Amino acid sequence: MELTTDVFKKENNILKVPSFDIPNGISTRMGGVSNGYFSTMNLGLSTTDSKEHIRENFRRFCKETNTNYNNLVLTDQTHNTNIKIITKEDAGKGLIKQLDYNDIDGLITNEKDLPISVVFADCLPVLFYDKKRKVIGVAHSGWKGTEGNISKKMIETFKTQYNSDPKDILVCIGPSIMECCYEVDDTVADKFQKDYPEYITKKENDKYMLSLQDICKKQLLNCDIEKENITVTDLCTMCNKDHLFSHRGSSGKRGLGCAILSL
Repeated sequence: MELTTDVFKKENNILKVPSFDIPNGISTRMGGVSNGYFSTMNLGLSTTDSKEHIRENFRRFCKETNTNYNNLVLTDQTHNTNIKIITKEDAGKGLIKQLDYNDIDGLITNEKDLPISVVFADCLPVLFYDKKRKVIGVAHSGWKGTEGNISKKMIETFKTQYNSDPKDILVCIGPSIMECCYEVDDTVADKFQKDYPEYITKKENDKYMLSLQDICKKQLLNCDIEKENITVTDLCTMCNKDHLFSHRGSSGKRGLGCAILSL
């Protein structure tokens, strides 16, 4: 069955954000060289997949997105809310150069030809683009990052470092596990109950269904991001586990997808 979406523009094996007029892309599982449950476009260097396969997948992904493979910068995601400003000195870190930073779930830059990326397999990849100041950012927002409001921290960094006006910032919440499939226990649900009760649904088994996408959108609106500037995914990774990597949908036997932005 084909992957269907009304939110993203499909080009070959990747998804693009229509509102972003810069090189961008979100990978699917197709178009790579990896095997087994990493099949085929695994972009997770933290997995046990062949590093040669992963780097070849990145070469193909960068070609599809018209971004510079040699300059691509990766995160060091650990489910926190730490953000790093990326400069030319960081070009290639995590892919062709050793990382010299850790615990970074958000990247921001205003440098041209310096692609930044974030990986995902159920958590929210959140993409930011100030079309006026020409600044881009990527963030990994699982439930811990969403609880810590990494999106707000990203917007605040745009404002303080680049004098961005939130009304000029476009945001995309990418493919991720959605409320239909995201069951959590009370230890997670309780963390959102006070501020976001409308996005939590209790089940008969004393579990809860949680919408991280709606919570993230509300957080963005609270930062004065215009409603029309927010693109929210219509693709649940677990529902589309044959097309997108899903940690829950594969019981942890999976690769990682990737979202990329470049000026």
